[in-house]
Amino acid sequence: MKLYVQHQQEYSRGELLLRTFFGWLYIGIPYFFLSLIPAIIGAFYS
Repeated sequence: MKLYVQHQQEYSRGELLLRTFFGWLYIGIPYFFLSLIPAIIGAFYS
């Protein structure tokens, strides 16, 4: 199995700064909502 990944030739400084400072939101927001579902379900069954 071979995996080919096409990389961008260069990144702008602004894009790298945005990824650095706001990348946690990209991970955190979906994680928060997926964690909220079991909490809501648990509240109904307790």
